[in-house]
Amino acid sequence: MGRLTRIALVLVLALASAVTAFVAGAALGAAFLVAPDSGLAGPAEVIGYGLLAALVAAVVTLAAAPRLGTRRLGLVTLAASAIAMLLSTGLVLRYLDAEASRAGSDPQALPSPRTPVATGAEPGCGEMAPDPTQGEDPACRE
Repeated sequence: MGRLTRIALVLVLALASAVTAFVAGAALGAAFLVAPDSGLAGPAEVIGYGLLAALVAAVVTLAAAPRLGTRRLGLVTLAASAIAMLLSTGLVLRYLDAEASRAGSDPQALPSPRTPVATGAEPGCGEMAPDPTQGEDPACRE
């Protein structure tokens, strides 16, 4: 293998290990380090732990990869890429499942086609057609 191929393998390995470490760091941070009552700061902290883990993994990978032989580097890169791809696919499927169940169980989860666009008037008083399920508002009669 040429030098350019080896550099490409090291970079792919660093990216794959960073993705894997991000998922692991975020999961561990969410489970053990972020307080349940942290409010809106909780997700930011979880992302911070994930980014910190990804940075450490990428640096360690970039430091250790040149010591591997070419054949072993290719195998490790293939394995790390497969793990990163499986984790990414699992997270996407989990997100899609959560969105589908949320939209199916709560009709208010999706935006209503009758959401008012004007902020000054009450809904149904002239800026849009009134919602037939709400009945007619007597304050809107002329």
